[in-house]
Amino acid sequence: MTIEIHESSQFHDLDLTGNQLHEACQLGATVALDDFGTGISSVTYAAELPIDTLKIDRTMIKSLVHRPDQREFVRGVTLMAQAMQRQVLAEGVESEAQLNLLRELGCDLAQGFYLGRPMPEEELERYYLAPKATPRYPLVPLGNSHATAIR
Repeated sequence: MTIEIHESSQFHDLDLTGNQLHEACQLGATVALDDFGTGISSVTYAAELPIDTLKIDRTMIKSLVHRPDQREFVRGVTLMAQAMQRQVLAEGVESEAQLNLLRELGCDLAQGFYLGRPMPEEELERYYLAPKATPRYPLVPLGNSHATAIR
């Protein structure tokens, strides 16, 4: 199971939140900080809470191909996450060019319509997990959900 914390969340007691998340981790949960880069508390949360994955918001990925400043943002987040021993997941990947840039920038995981549309569990198992399945991109579990590894 993955607990997603939205970056825009306001925690009145960061120590209490951290303790609760540590307890959840001890029970086997992983923690993802969602929509990273869209609010003002990101770095504090990423550094102080037991976060496993930083999820870069789709708004940062949308212009990745055409905007060097967005690429530098993603590179910076990736380097920061690596320094904190966190994974980076890019949301909203909609093109091969975006996926290739994310690989170059060192991003760990990606999700988005380019990689696949939402589908029922049975179809997901048939397409990705069946012995004869040949998906374009293999899936790597992130808690109980799936994301595509891009390395």
